[in-house]
Amino acid sequence: MFLSGNDTTACLLANGLVALSAAPEQADLLRRRPDVMPSAVEEILRYDGPACIVLRATYAPVAIGGGVTIPAGELVLLRPRRGEPGPAGVFGTGSADPGPPAQPASGLRHG
Repeated sequence: MFLSGNDTTACLLANGLVALSAAPEQADLLRRRPDVMPSAVEEILRYDGPACIVLRATYAPVAIGGGVTIPAGELVLLRPRRGEPGPAGVFGTGSADPGPPAQPASGLRHG
């Protein structure tokens, strides 16, 4: 348990730095308004979360379209879809408005 979450935390930080480098106005906002950091972290989790691939098992047959059905008991490797930036910017805060308070963490729940 000592290293639990190490990979996802490192990837979240890296993804956040990449997003901030692509949106310098948002980085400036966070420097001026560190109180919006919880909202920014939640937005990074939504926009480009740290889970690049997810391995799951099917417990029942799953129809995925095009006449393809995955049988029960199969392992499936999923690639979660990356979110799109919100209308107010990468972190949903625009250039002046810090936005609403952060919601409870949702990006790393329900493993």
